[in-house]
Amino acid sequence: MTLGRAPRPAVELLGRHHNRAEFSCGKPALDRYLKTQASQDVKRRQATVLVVCEEPGASEIFGYFTITASSMLLTSVPEDVKIPATLVGRLAVDYRYARRGYGSFMLFHAAARAMAPEAPASWALLVDPLDDDAAGWYSRLGFMHLEAPTRRMFIPLATISSAVIAALKASREPG
Repeated sequence: MTLGRAPRPAVELLGRHHNRAEFSCGKPALDRYLKTQASQDVKRRQATVLVVCEEPGASEIFGYFTITASSMLLTSVPEDVKIPATLVGRLAVDYRYARRGYGSFMLFHAAARAMAPEAPASWALLVDPLDDDAAGWYSRLGFMHLEAPTRRMFIPLATISSAVIAALKASREPG
C-alpha cells in the first residue's frame, strides 16, 4: 500500500463547523450520508466520522471516512473463529480534490489509528466497496476479497504496518 502525493492535511472528528452542504464526491449515497446521517451515527456511537481539511479547524471538507470496530470470520481453521478488525465503512473524496492522493491518505490514516497502542485490538482493515470501481481501487492497494457473496475486502494490518511506522516517523521529523 502506498501513500499518494497529497500534502499533509488535517484529519479531525466531524464537527459543527464543517461545511457538509458543499461536499460532493459524485456518489449520491456517500454524499447523502455525510449530509444527513453522519452526525446521527456519531451521536449514537455507531461510527467515528473523520474529515480531511486543509488545516485544523477549516470548514471545507476534502474527504471523509468512517471507522467502526468490527470482526471477520476466519474459516480456514478447524472451528470458525471471529477475529477483531477495523471497518472503514465509508470513504469519499470531494470531486474537486479527486486524484490527488487523499483517498490513500485517509486509508493510511485509518490503518494508523487501528494500530495505535490505545486502539482496540484489530487484525485487519475491512472495507465495503460501493461499486466495481471502488473494489478495483482497493484491490490495487492490496486488499483481498472475502468469500462470496459479500463485496467485503480486507488487508491484514501486519501487511501495512511498516509503511505506517515509516509515515509516523516522517511526520515527526522537522521540515
